[in-house]
Amino acid sequence: MTDERMEANRFKEFAHLFENMTVETRFITDKKSVINVIITNDATKILSLVFCDEEKYQILIYDAHKAYMIQSYDIIGTYIKANLIEQSDNSKRFAVAYNDDGQIHLLIFDKSKIIVDFDVNKYFQLPYISLPLSGFYNPFAVCCFLDEDEVFFSYYSVQKKAAFMHYHFIYQIDKWTTKGAL
Repeated sequence: MTDERMEANRFKEFAHLFENMTVETRFITDKKSVINVIITNDATKILSLVFCDEEKYQILIYDAHKAYMIQSYDIIGTYIKANLIEQSDNSKRFAVAYNDDGQIHLLIFDKSKIIVDFDVNKYFQLPYISLPLSGFYNPFAVCCFLDEDEVFFSYYSVQKKAAFMHYHFIYQIDKWTTKGAL
């Protein structure tokens, strides 16, 4: 037996100590690929970001205790890319940064409704030239909650002659506006 194998087996006699320490729940989905899954900070919901096809992603919200879906949101466009769901500290609001064929969005929602689907390009009058890469889920944009009412948003944009630009701002949810530099 190799040294690595012997090292791995030295804890075998203690395996019984780790039995039944985790709870496993399976959620059945007929979707193509699950990109991201989070458990809310309050441990009541499970959210998943699911790739259906190049024109559609879904956000599925499940009850963590009863294992059934309670809500779903569709992200529909021409050529969608998204990869992360972010949540506020109290698990009441969520956000996804996504790219729709060069059109950058910040989607903010809660457990019952979409609050805003903010079109970054339109708001800041930016060209739609940051096209997503095929076979790569990254939208070249990220977001995170600063508090319950503010989301930091950042993205990279390809400009002329292969120059890259970094943009960022803070979106104020309750005021439906931005602050900070672009």
